Amino acid sequence: MSVKAKGGLALQFCAVAIAALGARTARADKPATDACVDANEEAQDLRLAGELLAARARLAVCIAPRCPAPVRDDCVERLRAVDEATPTIAIATAAGVDRERVMISLDGHPIAAGAAAGPIAVDPGAHAVVFEWDGGALQTATVVVREGEKDHRVDLPPPAPSRPEGGSVQRPVGLVVGGVGLAGLALGGFFAALAKSTDAHALSDECGGNPNTCSAAGARDGDRAHAQARAATIALVGGGVLLGAGAVIYFTAPGGRRASFGATGGADRATLSLGGDF
Repeated sequence: MSVKAKGGLALQFCAVAIAALGARTARADKPATDACVDANEEAQDLRLAGELLAARARLAVCIAPRCPAPVRDDCVERLRAVDEATPTIAIATAAGVDRERVMISLDGHPIAAGAAAGPIAVDPGAHAVVFEWDGGALQTATVVVREGEKDHRVDLPPPAPSRPEGGSVQRPVGLVVGGVGLAGLALGGFFAALAKSTDAHALSDECGGNPNTCSAAGARDGDRAHAQARAATIALVGGGVLLGAGAVIYFTAPGGRRASFGATGGADRATLSLGGDF
């Protein structure tokens, strides 16, 4: 074989290798190109829907150096327009208010102290800003911003009074328990009166005034009177306990008073005692 033929074969082999390498490079670049194009198209849809923050995130993908220059240039222009349209809010602190004492959240997401000091980018529309002071008190402000509105001022309110822990629930519970106790006392009084009436009827009409000479009906009425008396005792003592417990629950709620109670009862009487600082 001549030297010339060998040289030609070498050149052909190099050309094939270069072509294969170029094909592999093109295939490797295609997924990146598709991702750039998809990000650009998705950003346009999000922009039309008013979701400017999400549109900015997608445009950040297609301005990367790996994206084709035409797509990248288009995304750069679109990102500039979205940035101009994206509204911002600014938290303003009044003189004498310690910002370190309050945690701020926007639409349920906490805002870092550093971010709260500058403009905060948001989508157009209504937003809920919640201020939670170190004592647990919450204050909420609703902010409505328009597209393109910059540095919408949100004033940090003065500290709200601390919430008493459990006070808002404890007092209604005390009222309910006390109310049930009053109902028990009323039921006990009813049974006590009924027992006294039944016993008097049996003694006078069926026993001739002597409990040892009662008829069978008189004995049954006597047993019924004793059962009614027991029910009266249970209702009176239980009602007294619940009434006292309701008073303690109510007056010992945060911000309330110290209270104590006692209750005793019998078939014909009940005694309640309630003491404390009122």
